Amino acid sequence: MSNDLMLASPMGRAPELMTLNPHAPWSGDDLKCLPEDAFNRWVAATVRTFHGFGVGEVRAKEKAPENRSRAYADILFSFVGDEKFFNGYSRKNNCPKKDNPLSSCGLTVRSLWLLMGARHSLLNPEYEIGTVMTYLRAFSIVSGAFSGDPLGCLWSAEGRKKITKEEADRGRVNTPKLTWETFKPKAGDTIFINHPGQHVSTIVEVLEHSDTCVTYISCDGGQVVVEGDKNCCAIRLVKRKAQRIPNTNKIQDIFMTTREVTGWSQVKKLPLPAKVITPFRNSARLALPDPKALGL
Repeated sequence: MSNDLMLASPMGRAPELMTLNPHAPWSGDDLKCLPEDAFNRWVAATVRTFHGFGVGEVRAKEKAPENRSRAYADILFSFVGDEKFFNGYSRKNNCPKKDNPLSSCGLTVRSLWLLMGARHSLLNPEYEIGTVMTYLRAFSIVSGAFSGDPLGCLWSAEGRKKITKEEADRGRVNTPKLTWETFKPKAGDTIFINHPGQHVSTIVEVLEHSDTCVTYISCDGGQVVVEGDKNCCAIRLVKRKAQRIPNTNKIQDIFMTTREVTGWSQVKKLPLPAKVITPFRNSARLALPDPKALGL
């Protein structure tokens, strides 16, 4: 694993909204020495800073701050090697679903893991279009952090020479199934969702964990963030529910539509060998809606 990724702009490309501090003396693995709950809360606090950035034409009564599209692209593509994707995602324009969707749920998780110190050929720049969901799942599996269905990601990662045959074989044999009895997600963990489509998000707070459901707030890419935006692709906090399907061992996600939870990644089990890079949000310049105003 390489620890030598360089930030494209340590101060950030929209420094009035977000800066990146690359000078922490500790790695993500060092921070695992904290009590587990404290470590998970730190991860959740980091991804919370992503909330509110995005591209789109604002049609809200209270206009969102200028350059939020640049901050959005910067948080997704912070490192040298991803500059061309920053240029594409930072345009202040609409994000139509049919023509050129810039949905960023997987990119949000990839960025979070890199900033926390993850380094692997599955995550490191240059980003490969159409691979992020596969690579996130494969990285979690080979790290021993994943429970659930590999969905062919190990075959794909091996075929692209991102992991070895030995890693792929171990993942196929050793990855535990996801069951309701073992599903105990915490803040900072990642939830993979499929059927139809695919989605991934990071838990920032567990609100309730009962015998039949887990209700939580997550940080999700690919969302509308400001009321009145049209076709806006952004990062925001949302309230989701994972619920056991009666008389089965399957789990369904409930948020706007109903889909299947196919995987759970425990952040404490991910290798995070590189120094932490901390996003610093300039809240004084961010007049964005409070998450509670968005129905949380």
